[in-house]
Amino acid sequence: MPNNFEDIFKFKPEYKIRKMEIRDLDQVDQIESDAYGEVHWTRNNFLSEISNQVGKYSVLVKDETEVLGYLGSWVVVDEMHVTTVATAKKHLRKGVAETLLCSSIFGGMQGRVKCLTLEVRISNIKAQKLYEKYNFKSQGIRKRYYEDNHEAALILWTEDINTEEYQKLFIKNVIALTERCEFFEGLKMLRTH
Repeated sequence: MPNNFEDIFKFKPEYKIRKMEIRDLDQVDQIESDAYGEVHWTRNNFLSEISNQVGKYSVLVKDETEVLGYLGSWVVVDEMHVTTVATAKKHLRKGVAETLLCSSIFGGMQGRVKCLTLEVRISNIKAQKLYEKYNFKSQGIRKRYYEDNHEAALILWTEDINTEEYQKLFIKNVIALTERCEFFEGLKMLRTH
């Protein structure tokens, strides 16, 4: 496995993943509102999170300023908890969330992370299918988890992301992702047999 995310992905020059910054928060707030409606994280929540020692918040940007989507996570001991992920409306179904998820998984592989977890609405089948691709499995339900409508959440976990089996699955998915998304020129390396 390469050491840097950029060793796998070859972004077109106008695209990149970087740490979320204060200058991104107006766009992040709009994306959050569009994605989650009236009950969502506020600009102040994100401001607090980007300075949180255990938090890792990333944005996929075009031309350094247009935020296509974001993903936030907390890393505690050897677990990464994905806390939020959303895509700008005009970039839905283009692989933005998956790219950000891959970046986080890869970062976890390079760090001390052994497994990932997240909650997803029971009704959000599309998101569940994305997470299933990366071997997230249901480990329970949080009843009345979401404030807006009291919908339950599935609690999803991966197994050890550092196993050879998981890394082969990850590489296979990364190859497919780079072949179908507009913001990649392709892969710099990593072909499976």
